[in-house]
Order: sequence, then C-alpha cells, then structure tokens
Amino acid sequence: MADPQLMQAFDFTADELRANQAGQLSPRQKDILEQTDIQQTLDIGCAFAVAVGVGALLLLACALLFNVGALIASLVNILPLIGAAAVALVVAVIVFQVRGQMERRNQPDVVTLEGAPQIREEEGGYNARYFLTVADKTFRIRPEMYDALTLRLLDEDGQPLPTPEIFRVYYAYRFDKILSVESLTES
Repeated sequence: MADPQLMQAFDFTADELRANQAGQLSPRQKDILEQTDIQQTLDIGCAFAVAVGVGALLLLACALLFNVGALIASLVNILPLIGAAAVALVVAVIVFQVRGQMERRNQPDVVTLEGAPQIREEEGGYNARYFLTVADKTFRIRPEMYDALTLRLLDEDGQPLPTPEIFRVYYAYRFDKILSVESLTES
C-alpha cells in the first residue's frame, strides 16, 4: 500500500507505484526522465563549448604574448596529431555511447530492489549530502527523502531501530533514479 509520507518525499502517486510494481513507467515519470536526459545532454554540450572557448582564449593569449609566427608554425606541425587525437576522441565517445545503449537495452525500464535500507548523511562544507542504500545499491537522495526515512528507520538518538523496516525500491535503471518506494513491513 502506498504510504503518503513516502509518496510526498519521493514525489510519486499511487498510480505511479502501481505502474512501477508492474515494471512500467508512468507517463509523468517518462516525461521527467526524458527532461533529465535532455538536460544532461545540454550540460555536456555546454561543458564542451566552455572547454573549447577556454582553449581558444589560451591559444590567443599565447599568440599575443609570444612570437605569433613561431606559434602558428608549431600548430601547423602538430595539426595531424591534433586531428588524430580528435578522431580518436570522437570514436571513443561513439563506442562508449553504443556500448551503454546496448547494455541499457537489456535492462528493464524499472528495476526492483528489496531489503532493509540504510541511510547516511555526509557533511560537505555548508551542504550535506544524503544517501540511501538498499540491497548493495546506493542512491543519492534529497533532504526531504532522508527526513522521511529517518522517521521510519532511526530512533530518537539517531541509531537504527532494532527491527529494521523492509522496503521495496523501484528505480529507473538508465537514469539511476528512484521512482517509488514502499514498505513491506506490516504496521
């Protein structure tokens, strides 16, 4: 049965839980994951553009500070090496992407884990990071997820309860993102 606290903290509905139990993604979950995929692609593209821009600025600075003719001659001499490195990089990225897609094709959209979860908080400057581990699989989680689980898994002193609650976690394999969570322990 869907737990309202877990539903709110992990942002899923009872219908989405039922879809995940059937090994499917809900339409909303598909949209969210597609947006995540687009955002990750844009992030990589922007990082690449920034790296190329910084490289061009460094090249320009060197050209202005040093003998421009000698710099251009050096660049022309190593141009075949730069071209070969660029081709090798492109081939490596394509191979990596194809291998990843082939691996993901063999995985279901929704993967299920069961077990007694463990949660932990890691301090990191002014930002803490939170993690959930179930069946040897660790996820980074948001603070509200951590808080909802803390109420169910730890006593007032922050120690694990003597009889741990058993959870089933549904996650999207390709994105390594938790979709929904349910308790298997009778209340």
